[in-house]
Amino acid sequence: MKLDRRKLDLLLAEQTMTYTEMARECGLGYSNLHALLRRKSNRPATIGRIADALGVEPWEIIQKED
Repeated sequence: MKLDRRKLDLLLAEQTMTYTEMARECGLGYSNLHALLRRKSNRPATIGRIADALGVEPWEIIQKED
C-alpha cells in the first residue's frame, strides 16, 4: 500500500497539523516519515499508525491502485 501524499496534505491542512507534528503523533522521526512517503509500499501496521494519528480510517490515506 502506498500513502497518498495529496490526501495526507489535505488532512493535515484540515487539522492545521504539520508533518513534524504528525510524525511525533505516530511515534516516528520526521526523516522516517519522509522515507515512508517516498516508498512504493508500506506495511499495513504503518498505514494504521498514521491513520490513527490523523483520526481517519487507513483506506482514506492510501493511493488507489490502477
